[in-house]
Amino acid sequence: MAGPRARRRSWPAVAGVMLAIVSLAVAAVAGSAVHSDLSRKPTAAQKSAAAAAAVARRWRTWPAGRIFPSTLGYST
Repeated sequence: MAGPRARRRSWPAVAGVMLAIVSLAVAAVAGSAVHSDLSRKPTAAQKSAAAAAAVARRWRTWPAGRIFPSTLGYST
């Protein structure tokens, strides 16, 4: 009679091991997705948006004399 009693006690252990394996697999897939997202190069649209933001920031932070100099040099 030790057989059925041993089987009843072992299924929670098997379920726990299976849960641990599934959890590790999900963590590995999620970690891989995060790594690939954080290590990718920026797209052309992202570069363009960053450049536009940098130009817009200049108008707020640069003094007027730097944007519009008082004299312009030229040659004929």
